Amino acid sequence: MHLSQQVFCKRTPKSVNVRFRPHILVLPSLYPTQVWPLDGIYVQDQAQMLFRAKCDVGVLYPEYRSWRTLQCFPPWKNHFQTGIYHESGVKTFRLHGWNIPRFKVGTRVWMRMMMKLFTQYISCFGKPDLCHAHNCLWAGLAAKKIFDTFSIPYIVTEHSTAHLRGILNGWERQDVQEALREASAILVVGDSLKQRLVPYAHDKQIIIVSNVVDTIFFRRPTHRAKTSTFRLLTVAHLVERKGIDLLLRAFSKAFGGQESFSLEICGDGPERRKLERLAQRLKLSSQAKFLGARDREGVRDAMWRANLFVLPSKVETFGVVLVEALASGLPVVATRSGGPENIIIPEVGFLVENGNVNALASTLTLAHQQYGIFNEEALHQHADVYSEAAISAQVLGVYGSVLHVQ
Repeated sequence: MHLSQQVFCKRTPKSVNVRFRPHILVLPSLYPTQVWPLDGIYVQDQAQMLFRAKCDVGVLYPEYRSWRTLQCFPPWKNHFQTGIYHESGVKTFRLHGWNIPRFKVGTRVWMRMMMKLFTQYISCFGKPDLCHAHNCLWAGLAAKKIFDTFSIPYIVTEHSTAHLRGILNGWERQDVQEALREASAILVVGDSLKQRLVPYAHDKQIIIVSNVVDTIFFRRPTHRAKTSTFRLLTVAHLVERKGIDLLLRAFSKAFGGQESFSLEICGDGPERRKLERLAQRLKLSSQAKFLGARDREGVRDAMWRANLFVLPSKVETFGVVLVEALASGLPVVATRSGGPENIIIPEVGFLVENGNVNALASTLTLAHQQYGIFNEEALHQHADVYSEAAISAQVLGVYGSVLHVQ
């Protein structure tokens, strides 16, 4: 991600236009940085979608760097100063600091930093019409505080897997409930997350609005090369909950020792070394290839090379990468982990019992046997349900309802 700094502290008058052009301030709990360019990228995608939909869009993000990045970003470059950037048309205020404790005191410090950014933002651009927070913890809580202080309405989109994993403690559950107390609309990215959020929603309607996927960029290749190797692909941050260990074991059972089958693992993370050792123990060194982290072009190239996409997650609230694979013309296999159930129908792929190695191995074999029945154009059309045009219309519809605009 390339950030170009530009000074914005000059108020822009609102143009008179019959078109609905709200001033939206996006408050993410997680957002891409130079160190972690994929963190919260679904929020950045939506902010840029709103800009292209002719909204006036700003983003506030207290960006904290790990002390492990000290050599790359020495303290004099990160001393809790505010950087103001122009990122693909979106006014973005970043507070550059260092990690804070991830407990209740840390929550309050983070919110204080968000309020500092908000004060700076409105001094430059005036008050927004609406705040759109992504995740109750902690952006939703900050949006509630802004509402209490400035009477600016807010909505919350929940993405967090913490609800599905059941790992919220008592005070975090109270904060979720508080964050939703005055929300004008509550959005979630999937039905399983909707069900988990009901106890906190104060009897308000919860609306499912999926993450946006660039189905124009992720498109079918003009020609998918035919080779003697059947390639399986997964794309994930290599953490425990993504279930890549499950995939390696299932691949070994289904195709181990058969050089006409390969598995490409695209991504990086703290589990990589452990997974590489597991692949060696399973004697998959010549079949399983760890590609490391890839940018979007690299992910798309990997999808264009592949024949089947697999997402073996233990928990997912949505599954953007599944839709990207479908848009690229790939049939998919995924575990019933929360989000994939809303995406996958029999015409585009297979759902398999979560955590069951034997079931996944059998499904991979079946997917290979039935590979020829899938039509790449039909797969792409299914993915278009999550295109920018479709999701933009839904989000703008929510904004119009909250702001009473027809």
